Amino acid sequence: MADPVRLDVALVQRECARSRTHAQELITAGRVRVDGVPVRKPSARIPEHAVLEVTGGHDYVGRAGAKLAAAVQAWPGLRLSGQVCLDMGASTGGFTQVLLEAGASQVYAVDVGHGQLAAEVRADARVINVEGLNIKELDLETLPRPEDARRIQVVVGDLSFISLTQVIPVVAERTRARDVVVLVKPQFEVGRAHLGPGGVVTDPRMWKYAIDQVSDSGRAHGLAPCRVMPSPQAGRYGNREFLLWMSRTMRPDRGEWDEEIHGALERARRLAEGAAP
Repeated sequence: MADPVRLDVALVQRECARSRTHAQELITAGRVRVDGVPVRKPSARIPEHAVLEVTGGHDYVGRAGAKLAAAVQAWPGLRLSGQVCLDMGASTGGFTQVLLEAGASQVYAVDVGHGQLAAEVRADARVINVEGLNIKELDLETLPRPEDARRIQVVVGDLSFISLTQVIPVVAERTRARDVVVLVKPQFEVGRAHLGPGGVVTDPRMWKYAIDQVSDSGRAHGLAPCRVMPSPQAGRYGNREFLLWMSRTMRPDRGEWDEEIHGALERARRLAEGAAP
């Protein structure tokens, strides 16, 4: 009898997942059952003949896809169909996939890395894969099909290890984007002094500070914050994250915006406590 194997490895071996990273995402999302029992630990050892089942939910190429998809569903006023879009920090293409499914006419998938975009996303004729480009060095005239790049109306972004306050000015000044939706990650906005064990930000006041920092950067460059919501999934190490929509055309008054932030923070607090949002 063969030795037990790790659950994430078994999922790949049985072609239930594209990679171990994908397998780990499925497992931690609670979508994997072993002999009918949910298992959330990728390193769990399972016997050779165990029955594996991956349960419902949309299978995005990157775990971030479900985060943007939740915002698209919650914000029907965010117009994506027929739009030329830019995905900052595209990675495997989770955000790009959501844009395509929402009817985007083209998506510039930009990432500083190489060879990350999932094959099924890369194969879509609407995707323009731009590798090896730091978003801070964005120049529409050097992108493929610059005549299309000049028509970018929607920018989305899931970036790490950089404050969005360094990115928003670039997007605002170098594109004509009407709408910008970014994933705010407090651990990259609040400074090291406010990071807890494992780099996790647990203080709701710091969540608000992070949202305020990015929102203020948007306002300073003609992009008014109009909607914000907690991501339905925490970041890989447990950080709460927030989807923030900024717009050149929608401008809620300060009272409305304060209520919007308050509601988002309360839902994030409930998510962090394991309660229903």
